[in-house]
Amino acid sequence: MRWFCPGRDAPGRPRGRRPRLPMPPARSPGGLSPAPVLPVRPPAGLPPAPTPPVRPGAPRVAPALLALLLACGCARNVGPAGPPPAISPVPRPALETVVLYFPHQSRPVLVREVRQAVRRGEFPEEFALRELLKGPRRPDARPLALPDPAPAEATGGAPEPVAGPSPLLVGKVIDGTLSLYLSPEAREALARSGSLLDIYALVNTAAQFNRVERVAIRFMDGGTLPVEGLAGTPGPLYPRRDLVDSAPAEEPPGP
Repeated sequence: MRWFCPGRDAPGRPRGRRPRLPMPPARSPGGLSPAPVLPVRPPAGLPPAPTPPVRPGAPRVAPALLALLLACGCARNVGPAGPPPAISPVPRPALETVVLYFPHQSRPVLVREVRQAVRRGEFPEEFALRELLKGPRRPDARPLALPDPAPAEATGGAPEPVAGPSPLLVGKVIDGTLSLYLSPEAREALARSGSLLDIYALVNTAAQFNRVERVAIRFMDGGTLPVEGLAGTPGPLYPRRDLVDSAPAEEPPGP
């Protein structure tokens, strides 16, 4: 019995000779020759997609990365658009009424003065203390024993004169306590005065607002309060209504 081999014993092919296979293409010196690129034809009836122009030197983005970026951008814009963020407007100057407390000229009491002044957007306690440093308009009241702010000086290019440093800086209100920082010159002036009325004129004026319950007086150089009855570094001071004159407050004419 003899086995039949299709490749070798096919009819019409001589026996003993193997079929000759086609030779592979010649290789280039750098390796295999590149595979031929077959053109992709669009379906029948559709025009070919236009090729977008590419600028010289522009970076190329992989198609998969481009699809991912487009998907993220579309997902981010899904849903109703929310309202724009609220922007608080700049407060405009307004004429407001404030109560000020000044030491009496001859009696150991504080007198009230109701004043109308222009508030330019600062906090209410800062606005009241700024008016307090300007001095009283009542004839029976005296100004506080604090140095006056440096006079305003015109600066180059500034539309208005710029005032000098103030002897009083108003801090924040934390848990009902307002911090006031006095300059070393203010501490020396209070030491020469030695009167509690100047201290409580600041405290009563600042504590007229609901969010201020007490006032902590500090000094910019870390010094102490050299006033009799408040020696050392006292804690926050509460307003003293017993020092205020029982007479009704006077309302002098406006500026």
